[in-house]
Amino acid sequence: MDSHAAGNPLSNDPSERPEWSPLSWQKYPIKQQPEYDDQASVERALNKVRALPPIVHQHEVDLLKQNLARACEGKAFLLQVRSELQRYKHSNLIHSEKGGDCAERFEDCTQETIEKKFKIMLQMSLIIIHGARVPVIRLARMAGQFAKPRSAPLETVDGVQYHSYKGDMINGFALSERKPDPQRCVADKLFLF
Repeated sequence: MDSHAAGNPLSNDPSERPEWSPLSWQKYPIKQQPEYDDQASVERALNKVRALPPIVHQHEVDLLKQNLARACEGKAFLLQVRSELQRYKHSNLIHSEKGGDCAERFEDCTQETIEKKFKIMLQMSLIIIHGARVPVIRLARMAGQFAKPRSAPLETVDGVQYHSYKGDMINGFALSERKPDPQRCVADKLFLF
């Protein structure tokens, strides 16, 4: 890696930042990657995921870029909502609802919960439209945030070490399901269709 590529990506000085390209992220170490026991199973799962259609159509991405540009120009207001994971313990999760979860579980992603979050987001946007008199771009991270990095790969519960829960896309919430399973990546993508 050259010295420019090893620069500080967060620096305000452009001469200190690494040169960016679509593949430049590959120059950095992967620190939150799940550790799978069977690499052949990982490849099978990835091949299944690669064969599925995209979750978001390119037209939607282009439209979002246009709308974000309008917000940057002051011609619209960006309302971005999500929930933060307030506390994590092996026996419970506590959320503060703000529109979308930090890490979701398959079992919690129901029509009713999504509709409630949309309702909150619509109510917030109506208040902003009324007060600011500009269009609101609603952006929510929900129904698909099934993986979450953790500060440590393992956690200790009652003196026993387990893999940290990294989201339903990686492993199960129950202590007995904590071994990372690459087939969950396939289930994650299929769940969204």
